[in-house]
Amino acid sequence: MSLTKQDLSMIAQVLDDKLEEKLDKKLDEKLDEKLKPIEIHLERIDEHLERVDEHLEKLDERVEKLDERVGKLEERVGKIEEHVGKLEEGSKGMRNDINNLNHRMQKIELEIENGIKTAISILAENYVPAATHYKKSDEKVEKLEENVRLLNIAVEHHSAMLSEITKHAVPEVV
Repeated sequence: MSLTKQDLSMIAQVLDDKLEEKLDKKLDEKLDEKLKPIEIHLERIDEHLERVDEHLEKLDERVEKLDERVGKLEERVGKIEEHVGKLEEGSKGMRNDINNLNHRMQKIELEIENGIKTAISILAENYVPAATHYKKSDEKVEKLEENVRLLNIAVEHHSAMLSEITKHAVPEVV
């Protein structure tokens, strides 16, 4: 039996198809074998990415909470700044009041230094002589009072004696 060109061509075609099929199968197997670690690695990467996504979601939630807290803090800081501004305004008035008080205190100190101290010095200079004079006058008044008392006693005594004498010496006129 002899094969014709056409038979050989068909056989070649069938062999090519079979060879191609086997090569494809072998290639698929080899690719599967080579891709298997890559697929496993990709699955791990997917798992890792899922965990990363979960962490990112949690981080997003935390960032949102932090944003809320920062917003509240900013409000509080704004209120504090407003309060500090009011305190500064009030302290300006207090500073003016303190400056006025200091000015008045300086005037009072000058008045004490110049007026009152001088007057006290003059009073002190005149007090000792005046006190001495009043003490002497007081002693004189006491002596005069004693003399008047003694004179009163003497006058009473003499009046009584005169009265006795007059009773005995002058007859009664009827």
